[in-house]
Amino acid sequence: MSFCSLYILEGLLNDAPNQTFECNWLEFLSLSDVIKLDKSIVNHSMRHQFLTQVRGIILNSTLELAITGEMIEWLVARCVRLQNIRFKVDTIGEKVARFKIVANEVYTMSLANCRHVTDSNVIALVKEAPKLKSLDLAECKDLSDEAVVATVQSCPSMSKLNLCGCCNLSNTSIYAIAQHCPVLVDLSLAYNFTVSDDAITALAHQCRFLRFLDLTLCSCITDTAIAELSHACPELEALNVTHCNHISDRSLRSLAVHSLKLRTLVLNFCNRVSDQGMSFLAAHNPFLQVLELNSCRHVSAVGVRSDMLHPL
Repeated sequence: MSFCSLYILEGLLNDAPNQTFECNWLEFLSLSDVIKLDKSIVNHSMRHQFLTQVRGIILNSTLELAITGEMIEWLVARCVRLQNIRFKVDTIGEKVARFKIVANEVYTMSLANCRHVTDSNVIALVKEAPKLKSLDLAECKDLSDEAVVATVQSCPSMSKLNLCGCCNLSNTSIYAIAQHCPVLVDLSLAYNFTVSDDAITALAHQCRFLRFLDLTLCSCITDTAIAELSHACPELEALNVTHCNHISDRSLRSLAVHSLKLRTLVLNFCNRVSDQGMSFLAAHNPFLQVLELNSCRHVSAVGVRSDMLHPL
């Protein structure tokens, strides 16, 4: 164990073995399905001076009492180089704020599927994390615009933001992202049904380095938004507009002419695109590698030419 880089404590009980592991190169600590975790277990499992080398923590548990707030504070206070935090604890709730004592140096954070996290939990954490560059809030269904606005205002270096399934958000969040995230590269707004053309237009003109955008089931989006996006974001590489029923061949023409770096285009269930649009896309896009057309009723095998996709 002297040179381990990932240490997993899985299913831990209070009668943990007395063996001490020396992890000279420990960088990631995963607490997986922990039944009970306290200071004595950590002290038995490893010499806690090695926690000073930990750069990433993964909390994975389904039990509310498995990891107390006090234990979190004790643990992270010793992880002085912590840069990456991943919560996979559905009931973590207010405990996320306990990480604010080390949040100043954190670059990446995931709260994906932590469905009981609230606006106040997120706000308390991000206000102490000015260096945060990547935040995953997928399926945090209780969050509102308040949390997103506070996040982007506090984290000017944000380059990757996942808001998939945050269905209580409005265009207010999108406008705030556009205003405060000039270096944004990767954004998911999937399943945010109220996102409008105007909001995407603002985003496109303010976030010109955008490379990856997921608009799955953003059903209000039309060709107007895609045209603005293709004009304003020349670095765009991947776009998902699954179930965006207002997208037509006009969008394909805009992408073909202006998004010359586009490699991945997902058009599943876009029933207004046709063979004609596919033909134009094939003739003008030099880098397209992945094209998804599931249940596109007006696209036939004839419309999808064998030479329109380029090798990976």
